[in-house]
Amino acid sequence: MDKKPRLLIYAVSWNEKRNLLFAFQLTEHFEVMVLTSYTGDKEFLELIKPVKVFYAKYRFRNKVGLSYCNKFKYYLKEYNPDFVLTIETHSISSHQSAKLSGKFNYKHAVFSWQNSSSMPKFFIQKLIQKKVIARSSYLLAGTSSAKDYLLKKGAGKDKIYINPESGYNEKIFTADGDDLRKEWGMEQDDVIVLYAGRFIKEKGIKNILNSAKKIETANTKIKFVFVGKGELENRIKIFDSQNLYYKGFYDFTEMGKVLRSCNIFVYPSLSTKYWIEQFGYSVIEAQACGKPVIVSNSGNLARFVNDGVNGSIIKEGDEQNLTEKILLWCDKLQIDRETDEISASRFSGK
Repeated sequence: MDKKPRLLIYAVSWNEKRNLLFAFQLTEHFEVMVLTSYTGDKEFLELIKPVKVFYAKYRFRNKVGLSYCNKFKYYLKEYNPDFVLTIETHSISSHQSAKLSGKFNYKHAVFSWQNSSSMPKFFIQKLIQKKVIARSSYLLAGTSSAKDYLLKKGAGKDKIYINPESGYNEKIFTADGDDLRKEWGMEQDDVIVLYAGRFIKEKGIKNILNSAKKIETANTKIKFVFVGKGELENRIKIFDSQNLYYKGFYDFTEMGKVLRSCNIFVYPSLSTKYWIEQFGYSVIEAQACGKPVIVSNSGNLARFVNDGVNGSIIKEGDEQNLTEKILLWCDKLQIDRETDEISASRFSGK
């Protein structure tokens, strides 16, 4: 059996376990090593075997785009990879990696989700991006819109490959398994509408809250549950609605239980000048757990939804339509429950 080429992934420095699943997917083709400031717990490391995870000290840890390892040159020499992969073309770590890879004759690749032409914001980032694109042998675009972005930034099309940093772990996200409904104090006939993710305005949190308030008087059995953390956490906690529940933050390995607890998953993202929804992991994870999803048409979200079959697509910021679609799916699920015509596989696309 031919020996696999060695791939060193550098810049996975923020504390999000989902990023390391990308490394696991690459083990089919490479012997994968990850240099990170966060190694994860033993349970999670078991899930991503045979990825080898190495801990290093980073400057500006958890600051995407700014974090880097002072001693990366020494790790590069020690691991002696055939390829080096970093994240985002305008990050300091990508500039550091591309420069050193050229110096020591390693093939360099950079992955990017970026799809907003307004990014990067600052001149120094634009300068870094230009150098990284020029020095990289390969540019991996997460979506077709990310490829278009790279082309506009001067990348040669022969360098660009669409390779989503995507997928889900089937051990965690499946329609069968335990849920948290009883732990949350929910009745069997309650319809749970779930949002799980970052509590930031770009995710359409305000629209979900207002829909919850409108639906409160229409149907007391419809419960809105929020799971996650972020800057709008306090607003969710104090929001005046009897059918709204904040359930805190759950570890990534527990998210299958969280998603199986709901009846409908909502993800109505809102584009801004500097950000457009890039992928929406939570959407495919909810679908893998057998749940219909309601998404906005921001970025690439709509590509995952067969409108009216495994979910619904609404226009960005259309609060009224969000409310209508939630009520529509509540009615649909109730009808299907009574006639026993529905199964989880209908929404997971299997």
